[in-house]
Amino acid sequence: MLEEQRTENNNIRRECNEQKKQIKQINGLVSRQNQEIVSAGKTLNELTQIVKELKDSMNSSFDENNASLEKQKGIYQALDKREGADFADMKRELQKIRDTLRAQEHARQALDKRERDDVASLRRQLEKAEMAQLKLDKALVDRAATLRTDYLARVSNVERKLMIKMHKYCPEDKLELALCDWYRERMQGRVLNLQNPTTYNEKVQWLKLHDATPVKTLLADKYLVRDWVAERVGQEYLIPLLGAWDSFDAIDFDSLPDRFVIKCNHGCGYNVIVKDKSQFDRAAARKKIDWWMGEDFSYKAGLEMHYSAIPHKVIVEEFIENEGSEGGDLYDYKFWCFDGRVQYIQFLSERNTNGLKMAFYDREWNKQNFVYSYPLDTKDMPRPDNLDEMIAVAEKLAEGFCHVRVDLYRMDDGRLYFGEMTFTSASGACMWQPEEMDLKMGNLLKLPL
Repeated sequence: MLEEQRTENNNIRRECNEQKKQIKQINGLVSRQNQEIVSAGKTLNELTQIVKELKDSMNSSFDENNASLEKQKGIYQALDKREGADFADMKRELQKIRDTLRAQEHARQALDKRERDDVASLRRQLEKAEMAQLKLDKALVDRAATLRTDYLARVSNVERKLMIKMHKYCPEDKLELALCDWYRERMQGRVLNLQNPTTYNEKVQWLKLHDATPVKTLLADKYLVRDWVAERVGQEYLIPLLGAWDSFDAIDFDSLPDRFVIKCNHGCGYNVIVKDKSQFDRAAARKKIDWWMGEDFSYKAGLEMHYSAIPHKVIVEEFIENEGSEGGDLYDYKFWCFDGRVQYIQFLSERNTNGLKMAFYDREWNKQNFVYSYPLDTKDMPRPDNLDEMIAVAEKLAEGFCHVRVDLYRMDDGRLYFGEMTFTSASGACMWQPEEMDLKMGNLLKLPL
């Protein structure tokens, strides 16, 4: 028991000694911290002194700066006062300049207005003078045109009468010589070879003299050919006929519609188109028709003798046009047939608008590079969707002839109308372009020797 008490006391003693050592160490740390605090206090006092000195220095600098700012403020105020006076002077000067410019602008505007008024007045005077000059020029031009038209008409009529009389009373054995003279004049000096014709133009001249058959006379008659067409291909291909008379005065105009076409049956170009009967100049039409009815077309343009025996009639047909085309232009297809077969298709356009244009196509509707006597139509015309029907109609009408041109009109809706059958296109005076086409077309025409 005592031993355990002793051991416990020793343990307590050892713990006390350990605590004393720790207290001693803590006292040493406290002593060092006190020393550091004393040292920090000295340092703080030194910093306080420095801050005080800096504060005093800053206060002194601030006072100096305030004094300097006050001095500068006084200087700036003096400058502002001086600048204000100078600005007021400049403003007054500027206002004077503005007033001067405004006055000058008003003066310029007044001058411009006066000039504009003067120019407008001069322009009106000039326009009046120009209008008066235009009226005078138009009157002079119209008068000159009237005189020229009258002169040409008189000369043309005299020449036509002389030619018709010369040919009409020419002995039959002299017709060949007369035709050669006409051909040389018409074809700019070219010599006609009737003994051995090779070109298209030469062969057409040969046909005029040696193949003017009664059948050709029948089919050249624009009245009687209608029965032939109706029998060969059908009545539906004929332009509706409104009447046929022996003279212009016999026409029953009261029975005619507002629009129609008057034709003479015995030649080409004998047409009077009436688009408005209320505006129809009947006297002028009568003069034309009466003149045409007195002509023998066979002697009018190079002895187309198959026209000679046609009994003269005046016929009236319905007016037809293509409403979808410019100016109501008709689509005119001319089928050049040789030995009953279509070789080329001639298409004419712009007859009523910009002047007649021409183009040739083959049977497959490939455009060709030749024309005659008229400009080439540079536009490519679409292939008619009923081209096969058109070719069939033309070939049916051309059957049995070595050469004929069958003319058809195609309407917007595809309807076909017969135009005419022509055995001597352009009276055999085609100015082919290029010239070699004259021989090429001639090779297609086999004469009935």
